[in-house]
Amino acid sequence: MPNEILTAKNILEILKRLNDGQTLRLKLLSEDMGMSTRNLERYFNTIKTVFPDAFTKGSDEGGYFYRPNKPDFNLNSSFLAMSAIVYSLMPKVEFNKFLAQDKLSGFSLINFSKI
Repeated sequence: MPNEILTAKNILEILKRLNDGQTLRLKLLSEDMGMSTRNLERYFNTIKTVFPDAFTKGSDEGGYFYRPNKPDFNLNSSFLAMSAIVYSLMPKVEFNKFLAQDKLSGFSLINFSKI
């Protein structure tokens, strides 16, 4: 599977779980998804850049966790899928140009240059 598609799939999986109201423990998620915690941290940073109020990061005796900020984070599954796929496949410079043209109503204020 091409790397861009795998990235989209992983981001979608995390977004789906957050949208379902799950608190995600980094170590357990790493084991479940078969990837390093470092890669997962990168995905969470990407999600946080696009959806800044989607979740809260915390820690306790069990390690780091990500808890969704409900009801703030409750997105339509079609929107989540399209966002992840477009973001993963489109070169970031072109994606920023696309947003700057206000093609996605309401999303031109998102700063994707930090991703």
